[in-house]
Amino acid sequence: RKAGYKILCLPESIVYHLGGGTLSYESPFKTYLNFRNNINTLIKNEAFLKLLGLIPLRFILDMVAWLKFVTDGKAKNAFSIFKAYGAIIGQFPKTLGKKRAYGKKIKASKIDYPNTSGMYGGSILIQYYLLGKKKFSDFIR
Repeated sequence: RKAGYKILCLPESIVYHLGGGTLSYESPFKTYLNFRNNINTLIKNEAFLKLLGLIPLRFILDMVAWLKFVTDGKAKNAFSIFKAYGAIIGQFPKTLGKKRAYGKKIKASKIDYPNTSGMYGGSILIQYYLLGKKKFSDFIR
């Protein structure tokens, strides 16, 4: 998509994948992986200037999640968030290297840079938690 290509789907396709199937939803390790991988994905895929606004906002939202884990008595899950941030800081040079390498590949194969179709510009958190819209189709109109 970042190289300008369209992403298409074939609705008849069947995907046999159980996301996180080996880890329970309550697993602190799953919490760690979810937070670490999501932030690394942001760093690798978003423009630097956009990250300057996104990362502080993301940190605030992650602290809300941390508070929720603490108030629910899930101290290990709460600690996993800090552990994820530690890993992100430790892996930052490697992540930046990946960002640069991916950027070069995208630039080399681009056809129309960038293609922003299919991107939701709002906040899914606001739609879900504040406006009560539980399905993506309810707020993309």
